[in-house]
Amino acid sequence: MIFGAALLSLAACSQDELTDDNALPEGMYPLEIASVAISGESSVQPWGAQSPQTRVSENPMTGTNSVWDTGDEFYVKFKGSDDVGMYYIERLSGDLPTVKASTPTYWPSASGQQTIIAWYASQQEETIDLSDQSKGLVYVIRAEETATYNSLNGAAVSLGFKHQLAKVRVQFTGTNASKVEDVKIEGYTSCTLTENKEVSTVGAQTDDIIMRKTTGLMTTGTECWEANMVPGEIETIKVNGVPATITPVTSTAGKLSTITIGVNPIEIDLQEGDYTIADNGEYVVSGSNTNALVIKGSPTVTLSDASITRDGGGIIVESGSPTFILKGTNTVSNATLQQSANTQPPFVIKGENTNVTIQGEGTLTVDATKEGQNTVAAIGPNQHEKCGNINILGGTIKAYASHTVAIGAHKGASCGNITIKNAAIETNGWPAIGSSNAGAANSNTSCGDI
Repeated sequence: MIFGAALLSLAACSQDELTDDNALPEGMYPLEIASVAISGESSVQPWGAQSPQTRVSENPMTGTNSVWDTGDEFYVKFKGSDDVGMYYIERLSGDLPTVKASTPTYWPSASGQQTIIAWYASQQEETIDLSDQSKGLVYVIRAEETATYNSLNGAAVSLGFKHQLAKVRVQFTGTNASKVEDVKIEGYTSCTLTENKEVSTVGAQTDDIIMRKTTGLMTTGTECWEANMVPGEIETIKVNGVPATITPVTSTAGKLSTITIGVNPIEIDLQEGDYTIADNGEYVVSGSNTNALVIKGSPTVTLSDASITRDGGGIIVESGSPTFILKGTNTVSNATLQQSANTQPPFVIKGENTNVTIQGEGTLTVDATKEGQNTVAAIGPNQHEKCGNINILGGTIKAYASHTVAIGAHKGASCGNITIKNAAIETNGWPAIGSSNAGAANSNTSCGDI
């Protein structure tokens, strides 16, 4: 991708003004930039110049090219020289904005080819910070060309500016695309410029880069997330703090890489074994299963016509504050009648700070009885353990227990508050909701507010 081209010329001088060794008098013959022109190279996804240029930022129409603005400054030097000139866009005039020098650089010699380097960086510090681009993209663009001084009519040199960073765009599809609030991409969080203004990562570290959210491209209205990065392989993107599954992409300087991620609930297959959720993502469980769903985070889990039949807990919430959405008809129950096998509720909640919310429009049946006289709660903590709050905010809950509480704490256990709102409850237990010693008279069993 080519950002643009600069046409350079110099004031003419007569041959007798030159010294015998062809060296030009120092500080006498400045390099003048007459205008900024536009050129580009073919690319499937160009990220280059587009006429007219208006600012060093992204074109809001397409987001696939960068543009100038009046007052933008860039630097020019002859390779091998410490003399650096500063130039700026004086005004925009169609495709050929007028360029002037704030501090010109000077031709060093009247003979032989000279290498001219020009560059623009949105940060002028020695180290360019790439780690947080949520407020705006970071740019490094560079041009290099050879030219020979011409004493008769000056020199017209075309410099093609090219991005030294790669642009990466992440787009989202799926039912939960609108819920994306935070996107981070792994890469070098900084870079430096060498003497010849090439990007270097010497001493740099890789970590998360915070991407910028667009407000929607005017041509498509599509919202996306972007960052300018040191070119290289992209393997990790975090969406709302959760790593997304992507095919690795190799980004290239001056090119736009677009990555599309489907944001849909993850479908869990409990047929393959116990499944542990340890994040805050969205999941769906369906079908008949004999293995446990273990939760160690605060995800949203949709139970959609799911059946889990298992001794020792079918749903085990070990930590966090998950939310369960009910769709269709769902059941969680003991598999056998053996007292020794059923030492914890089918829907067990572990930990004083572990809270559970159940909502939706479906039905959940939690059966801890079968036909035996088990003293196991249906929904709640293990005996002699603690759990947090139980919130039932929708759906129909059918909770069955024998000789102990159905929803709440039993046999020396304790639970937090139990809130029931906009839900239908069908239950039998001893008591139905709250706490029960279940024959252990000396146990300290308790429940919070109901």
